Amino acid sequence: MGLGLGYNEDLMTELALRSDGNHAFIENSQNLAGIFQTEFGDILSVVAQRIRVRVQCAEGVRPVRVLGREADIHGQDVELEMNQIYARQHKYLLLEVEIPEGVADTDAPVATAEVISVNALTGIENRSLTRSVARRVNDPALIANTVNKAVLVEVARAISTEKEALAVKLSDEGRHEEATKAYNAACSWSLSEAKRLASPELEKLGLSQQERLQMFNAGGASANAARKMSKSEDLYNRTQNTLSSKPEVKK
Repeated sequence: MGLGLGYNEDLMTELALRSDGNHAFIENSQNLAGIFQTEFGDILSVVAQRIRVRVQCAEGVRPVRVLGREADIHGQDVELEMNQIYARQHKYLLLEVEIPEGVADTDAPVATAEVISVNALTGIENRSLTRSVARRVNDPALIANTVNKAVLVEVARAISTEKEALAVKLSDEGRHEEATKAYNAACSWSLSEAKRLASPELEKLGLSQQERLQMFNAGGASANAARKMSKSEDLYNRTQNTLSSKPEVKK
């Protein structure tokens, strides 16, 4: 938790990333009680530890990148590790792949995914295996009716987070004009995807990005606070700490 404007949000973010924890920016000490309640609740609700995700892409399928999280890609294989998962929490791996062309109305094997974890209560190792198959079709209406909206929303959120992180990086390098353009791009992306997907979550993200952009342009303490808010939001989106009691970014 970062209290006030004087802490190092880069260090806080790195520590939280390495532990799959949270980083909350708290400008007002009156909000400490609620944040502590959330954090201690997290500690007491760990259900799985030492999670390893292994994805083996099918022949001809090329893994391009993992959105949001750090992962290792070696040829057809993708590996990702997480420290723990809390109760009522959902975590995932967003993997972009290229699938070779084929005949319409045929199935294309995509990948096999294995998840290995340790039960936090019993210490027993659990394994689960699943396979993914894509259907090749030429019917745009069928494609539109069968998309997984929840996944598309998370993809849009991850891309928006990348755009805002670029704005922060450009600002740190003193490239203010480019940073402003990157911030605007992040806001526009979030709001356009919110409209396309009818997503209140993306709309909320886009509006919060607009607010941070205004603070960023104001300079001084406001820009400092905006950077800390961006870092906190970026961490939340990258680690997918999706507890219903997600700590709010306090201004």
